[in-house]
Amino acid sequence: MEIKKIDILVVLAAFAFLTAVSLIALWLVGNNAIIVTMILSTVLVLLIVFETYRRSGRVRDEQTSLLHFAHRENECYYRQTEALFSIFTVLKPLIPFPDTRGWAASPDFLKKLVELILGEKPEYILEASSGVSTLVIAYCLKHIGSGRVLSLEHDQHYAQITEDLISSHGLGDYAKVVYAPLKDAEINGKMWLWYDLSLTDIDTPIDLLVIDGPPEKTQRLARFPALPLLYKNLNGESTIIMDDGNREDETEIVKLWQGEYHDVDCEYLEFEKGAFLLRKKK
Repeated sequence: MEIKKIDILVVLAAFAFLTAVSLIALWLVGNNAIIVTMILSTVLVLLIVFETYRRSGRVRDEQTSLLHFAHRENECYYRQTEALFSIFTVLKPLIPFPDTRGWAASPDFLKKLVELILGEKPEYILEASSGVSTLVIAYCLKHIGSGRVLSLEHDQHYAQITEDLISSHGLGDYAKVVYAPLKDAEINGKMWLWYDLSLTDIDTPIDLLVIDGPPEKTQRLARFPALPLLYKNLNGESTIIMDDGNREDETEIVKLWQGEYHDVDCEYLEFEKGAFLLRKKK
């Protein structure tokens, strides 16, 4: 264990204190001063030993925690890299993808989208938010040769960025982004902010609903309106997937949905950010 300046000062202070006590004891009790000094010395040594043991134990605990955290981080990086390899191997993008993680979806979530689309072959996908996930969805639809995705984006700047990405990747036949600012929507007598659905015509039952917006800072339980406002547009066996499942808001949202919609099964996915996979039963 590293000896710090404070440790040296503590030892010197203890030595000075013991010396002073010994002199006072010698003055007060004479020849019995040696007994008093020995008792005080023993107590002081025991205190120092105890403090040293406590510090070393704390250091060991901190080191163990750091090693455990580093192991989890390395495992997470491995899983995300593995997921990216899987995505690129299957979809074979024409040009580089934008960054994932951070505000964007993580690779494990994107990989699940690939699995769902290639496995279930949805004809119509509605996405709340847009970005790299829109590209992955569109590439999947191109891979199976049918289907389309409509992405709702409340930020005009990001809507344009995603539109440009779709164009540069040659995916215009499969994906479209609609700039839909957030506006008030009434649900059970309460006002919520949600994408302006009047700007788009959902004329086909939704096979897959992907929820990754609006941002958490928009309002408490920001993504709650998704199911109440779009439930009537789902088909008989729609699949719903919502990112950021490890947040308290998203957990509460799912509980509220399950309390109102008893024909929806739910599964929690152990992803980097967590996710909820819900399926509407006939």
